[in-house]
Amino acid sequence: MIRIGDPMPVISNVTPHGDTSLAVTWAAGNREGQIDLVDLAPVIFTFKLYQPLRENARAFHDVRVSDDGAALEWAAGDIDMPATTIERLAEEQMTPADFKDFLIRNGLTYDSAAAQLGISRRLVAYYANNKKVPRYIALACAYLDLQNVNVSSGYDVIFDNALPRIRHVGLIKDALLRPFEGAVLGSSIMSEKTLAPHGASLPHSKVKPTRKER
Repeated sequence: MIRIGDPMPVISNVTPHGDTSLAVTWAAGNREGQIDLVDLAPVIFTFKLYQPLRENARAFHDVRVSDDGAALEWAAGDIDMPATTIERLAEEQMTPADFKDFLIRNGLTYDSAAAQLGISRRLVAYYANNKKVPRYIALACAYLDLQNVNVSSGYDVIFDNALPRIRHVGLIKDALLRPFEGAVLGSSIMSEKTLAPHGASLPHSKVKPTRKER
């Protein structure tokens, strides 16, 4: 299947959880009908706009959905965050069930996954059994998944059930080129050009030729 653009995300409800997380209910978009617990820390600790939110938990909790559902607002609308950004953060997260699915679809044992991700076998077992999966591990899994995706061109992606959560190569590339909040990946991932400074390109994936190319 070839995707030509995705529907715009719309938020119907939001509830604060802790100092940086929100329970977000989606009214439309790729996550329509779902409720995600989304950690906004990667954004609010990066951009100066959100400084009041990271310095004052009460201010962060004073969140509302914009009238059209296309953003979240704080401080009577002086601070906002688009639903597209929140959707991206939700898609970059990984639950233990997602991690277990990642192991299965890539045919990885705990030992082989540990080698691919540059972490211990014990951590792989923890992540597959209800331990919270760190964002940098989720992004590393997305990178490994990408090796099994047939890419046509640009942002249109043909899937072989490889990336059910992250749809665009551009999205993955941007995520992998952002800082990993101080976390360090293992040597098997760190050696790739993907973690080079901005402007570096992803290693070429193996692309099956289309009928026209044949």
